[in-house]
Amino acid sequence: MNFQPSPYSTSVDPSYEGPVEFFSKEARAERKEKRAEKSRDRGWERAASRSEMRAGSLRLKARGGKKLTQKSSAKKLWRDPYPWAARPDTTKQAIGYTFVGAMAYEKLSQPIAKGSRPPAMFREREWRSTILGGLQALRDAQVPDYVGLDLEGVKIPIKPSKKLDPLFLQLTGQDNLKDAAEFVRKEVRKHKLEKVAWNYRALIMIQPAVASAAVRAAGATVASAVVPMPYGLIPMAIGVQETAHSGLMAKEVEKFTANATAGLEEAGIRNSVAMAEEQARVSTALSQQETVEADAQVRKEGAALTKKIKVFTVVSLLVVASGVTFFVVRKKRAA
Repeated sequence: MNFQPSPYSTSVDPSYEGPVEFFSKEARAERKEKRAEKSRDRGWERAASRSEMRAGSLRLKARGGKKLTQKSSAKKLWRDPYPWAARPDTTKQAIGYTFVGAMAYEKLSQPIAKGSRPPAMFREREWRSTILGGLQALRDAQVPDYVGLDLEGVKIPIKPSKKLDPLFLQLTGQDNLKDAAEFVRKEVRKHKLEKVAWNYRALIMIQPAVASAAVRAAGATVASAVVPMPYGLIPMAIGVQETAHSGLMAKEVEKFTANATAGLEEAGIRNSVAMAEEQARVSTALSQQETVEADAQVRKEGAALTKKIKVFTVVSLLVVASGVTFFVVRKKRAA
């Protein structure tokens, strides 16, 4: 009797992917992209971005692409498009700032400025920083279509704000921030100005971290003046830490400025030092409104830290008193 194979064993339904294909990185990326479309249709932009970023990471792994680092060249970092799949993740820093930095998420702007991938909450700041930094680089490098571009005093606020979005869309001829940033990214790449644009963008991006360190250091100083010793040592230690962080931020700003200067010099631009320093000054200067808000935040930070330390003091005394009471009662019973 001759063996007759089943037709199901010799043919495969093209619609059937199989378990291996279903769990492949490409298939998972495709499902996340579909999920992103559904989220966007419902107006959930941040959720859509998270899905797109995960899909981008999966596709990069599927094709064996290499990850970048903060030490990668400005050219490579600038050329990585949204969803910035090749850039290093910020998950570890986010966890650290949540549990150690007292929910200081704004400090994430430091690693993002240096080249880490922005989380969904920072995606719009990344786009705005890319647009403004790129346009300023094109203007300073005297690219014909951008000579005389009026960006005098234009700076991105530290807190999320859409007030400059109409200007950015008008200057780039695009309908949304993502496309506007992609347009500028390609323009910069076409004129080989990635080094200038990347560091201009970094000067803009890092501002929340710069402001956070300064405000928290000042708030700790306010708290240390009213909290009695030895608990006054706590805000003093925090103040020292944040002051040191401010010093680190200043060094980062200097490095970005020097790198932007080098990029302008490579492009054959005169007065490159003055241009880069002016860009740094505009980017790092607080507006009058932001200065008032920062002062109010200092008082708020100081009051909050003082309250926390007072609660800690009371709890500590109750713990000590409970321990003493337990020791005395136990000693009486033993006698």
